[in-house]
Amino acid sequence: MVAHLDAPVFLTQPVRAKQKAAAAPVPDRRITPPRSHRAVCAAL
Repeated sequence: MVAHLDAPVFLTQPVRAKQKAAAAPVPDRRITPPRSHRAVCAAL
C-alpha cells in the first residue's frame, strides 16, 4: 500500500515541473544565467 501511495507523488512531481517549465517564457530562460536557473530549480 505504501508503494502505491508514494508512486503518484514521484510521478506527479516531474509533470508539475514540466507544466511550470512550459508556462515560463523561453526568452527569459535564455537571458537568465545557469546560476539563477539552478536557484529557481532549488526554490521549486
